[in-house]
Amino acid sequence: MEGVAREPDVEQSRLFSAWRLRALSRMPYLASTLFAVHLLDVEGLGTMVVDRSWRLYADVAYAADRGPQWASEVLLHECLHLLSEHAARADACAVAERGDHRLSNLAADAEINDDLVAAGCLFIAGEGVLPEHLGCANDRTYEEYLASLRQRKEASPAEPDEASRGEGGEASRGEGGEASRGEGGEASRGEGGEAVPGAPDGTPDTAGTRTTSKRSRRKSAANTVDFGARSAQGCGSGAGGPAASCELAADRTPVPGLDRAQRDLARLRTALDVARAARTRGDVPGGLVAWAGTVLAGSTIPWQRILHGLITQSLNRRRGNLTTTYARPSRRQSAFREVLMPAWVEPHVRVAVVRDTSASMSSSELGRATSEIVAIADRLGVRGRDLLVVDADTRITATRYFRHPHELHRVRGRGGTDMAAAIDETIREHPGIPVVVCITDGYTPWPARRPAGTRVVACITPGGNRTGIPSWVRTVTMAAV
Repeated sequence: MEGVAREPDVEQSRLFSAWRLRALSRMPYLASTLFAVHLLDVEGLGTMVVDRSWRLYADVAYAADRGPQWASEVLLHECLHLLSEHAARADACAVAERGDHRLSNLAADAEINDDLVAAGCLFIAGEGVLPEHLGCANDRTYEEYLASLRQRKEASPAEPDEASRGEGGEASRGEGGEASRGEGGEASRGEGGEAVPGAPDGTPDTAGTRTTSKRSRRKSAANTVDFGARSAQGCGSGAGGPAASCELAADRTPVPGLDRAQRDLARLRTALDVARAARTRGDVPGGLVAWAGTVLAGSTIPWQRILHGLITQSLNRRRGNLTTTYARPSRRQSAFREVLMPAWVEPHVRVAVVRDTSASMSSSELGRATSEIVAIADRLGVRGRDLLVVDADTRITATRYFRHPHELHRVRGRGGTDMAAAIDETIREHPGIPVVVCITDGYTPWPARRPAGTRVVACITPGGNRTGIPSWVRTVTMAAV
């Protein structure tokens, strides 16, 4: 019987750090997610599961017995469930309403496990549910795998789905010699001959004596949820399954988990790391690269196009070779005598972003605002003193120069809303900034007059208020997702 979730002790934390380090050696670009999840020990759980708030529940003693390879690869597996947003996608596919949690877990596992195998995860290659075990091709989406499984379920309604013991008589039991049985009564066995529920190829965890046919492998995968000695609950609510009995409420203290903005930030940081790794490494799985491209394409505002005309109006210029100006003489002027020649310069981009942190901004809207700030930095190539980030509600509550996304993790404010005061104070305290971008839901006063020498861009969140915005403010609206 599993215990209650509790904070790990010093030795358990040391073990988890070792597993995380091993996982990082395999997939270093997942560091932001690996360090974002919070470990809770659950004695007797017999696996690892995640909840929607990015808390990882693990039977640390069991994982230690299975070894560091098992623990590190299952840790990566759970992190990919969170990055892939399988919980939200299961909701969109009405998994709970249709009672398809087991099929959903199979589809989710198939979507991420082929990438883990491509990254060199040997345990998952031997015991994980892969697309081929479901009779599907690699590199498909969760939704495609789920649709295929649902079609097969409708064609063969007697196949078990939601329980460990289904209509066909399948039994998925625990350790100590019990069997995980399909319709044919066959069992997959692991260490010492005990059952390995979800081992689709029937291969023992250590040296074994039995294999199954291709048909049996597929049947075993279709009728089990887990790899390793997993319980029938799957991977937890964070993977789109039912909540495990050990899961805490979202706001449960002292471990409240991550809110929406924090999760979106961790996901965005991971996508940036994956995209950078794909440009410099040759071993990043294609599915992860495609996922990162989708996440990074989530910024719907064409900042480069909008700011292109504004950049050339910047008063601060440095030597370069992008455009010309007569404000500075050419280095070769002496060779042309009476003919005045322009100098080559590169516009020096300076941008201030005011982030509305008032109480009317939901966690989701704050997450989108954070994503847009990172998109500005990444696409315009600005960092440090060239990108000022201001948090404000009725007043400015925090000001910092952007260097890394984790600096946006803490949100200050959450009072009323007055972006007019925030914009005016930003321009007054930081003179010479040519562009101020205000990301808000629009329920705010705006400056009474256009500031001299500064262009203001209003970025309105989906469903926000566009009325009352002065005509001299360039306005763009985020697309709903």
